[in-house]
Amino acid sequence: MEAKLFIEDGPTTLVQFIDWAMQSQLVCSGCRSILVYPRGATNVCCALCNSVTSVPPPGLEMAQLICGGCRTLLMYTRGATSVRCSCCHTVNLASG
Repeated sequence: MEAKLFIEDGPTTLVQFIDWAMQSQLVCSGCRSILVYPRGATNVCCALCNSVTSVPPPGLEMAQLICGGCRTLLMYTRGATSVRCSCCHTVNLASG
């Protein structure tokens, strides 16, 4: 799937084509922002907080949930039964 991202900068417009099949996402270990990175990367540096987050190994299925205590987006290995939030330490039940 290809998406167009339009960035307007004064009188010019930059059009960037993103090939989503070649991209993955993870949550920044520092500020909890969603990071988009090219497949094959081993680490991702956040442009907002400069934290370096390790990329999970290929083939490891990840899932997401919103923490019931602080509403932070959490990512975890699919198959886990519970996930402890690194921000507020709430233990969240993971679904399937």
